[in-house]
Amino acid sequence: MKRFIAILLLFALCIPFVGCADGDGVLDDPNAKPIVDNSDKVVMSYEGYEITSGLYAFIFSSLKTNYLYLLQLYGDTEFVEDTESFWNTKTEDGKTLGKAVTEDINNHCRMILISEKMAKEYGVTLTEDAAEDAADEYNDYVASYGGEKQLEVYINRYGLSLDELKAYLNKKQLINCVQDKLCVKGGLCSVADEVVYEKIGEKYIKAKHIYLLDSKYDGKAIDKANEVLSAIKDGSKKYDDFVSLSADDSATAYPKGFMVNLSETEDEYANTLLGLKDNEYGVCKSADGAYVICRLEMTDDDKKTKFEVVWDELADEKFSETVSARYDMVEIDSEELEKYDIITADIIQ
Repeated sequence: MKRFIAILLLFALCIPFVGCADGDGVLDDPNAKPIVDNSDKVVMSYEGYEITSGLYAFIFSSLKTNYLYLLQLYGDTEFVEDTESFWNTKTEDGKTLGKAVTEDINNHCRMILISEKMAKEYGVTLTEDAAEDAADEYNDYVASYGGEKQLEVYINRYGLSLDELKAYLNKKQLINCVQDKLCVKGGLCSVADEVVYEKIGEKYIKAKHIYLLDSKYDGKAIDKANEVLSAIKDGSKKYDDFVSLSADDSATAYPKGFMVNLSETEDEYANTLLGLKDNEYGVCKSADGAYVICRLEMTDDDKKTKFEVVWDELADEKFSETVSARYDMVEIDSEELEKYDIITADIIQ
């Protein structure tokens, strides 16, 4: 489950509803069994803001459903099934998959409450774009269930009204609005320039390469790469003499090199770069061939090209830390939450 954590993080980014209902079955049955006995019981609260058992049950089912859907689309796993054995799969940190997802769902609920309070503290309101996004998600629900009446019948099983569903969708968007307000220059989650430039130096290395395919060299592109490397090192040839051999266009598109994000490239490629000095050449194997790589000196102008994206990443991290620092302040009815089991929780149809 290599992508497990990445997918979980989508919860905190307010993933949209993924629906697949056709309006049949339980949606039209007004006598369907309620999901919770007392939907008005407060299960989480923070500084006057509350999440009731009905809303919590709906969020629990909704995020469980989205997790399964996203894992099936993007996850690196052999099967995705809503079964006990699946949810008991161990993650890399030793937790069961079910426990990890449940923790993430609870943190999403905490973030909802904390963001409401922070919105009041910092004078944040829902922007027009955010309100439109929330309305679009609501309309997705309506379309998925074949109309507002069918949707109302279904969410009534959780003790929710259509207005309460709309309010929740607005609160999800409010998280983004609070984040946007605080993650600006001079804001609470602002980041110093020197910190950003230091991070750029850690995340990126400037490089250029020639990519050789195994299919062109009888499965031995690495041998050709070493041949090219030897010629460059002994001075009999120059790097530019071999650019035409490259199977990708990076050598011609970026003759002065490009910034490589170490966390987003192949391990062998990244490790080779880390082992080189500026203006030094090396080779590494890849799945379909081999690279002749040159590490280049990173200039101030190079760093400036990544400043905005890294600033945003660091500010977002700071925002997450700011919110999570309040997690323990959220009051939780642990006895009530123990009633919710990821294995038996409903799937949003």
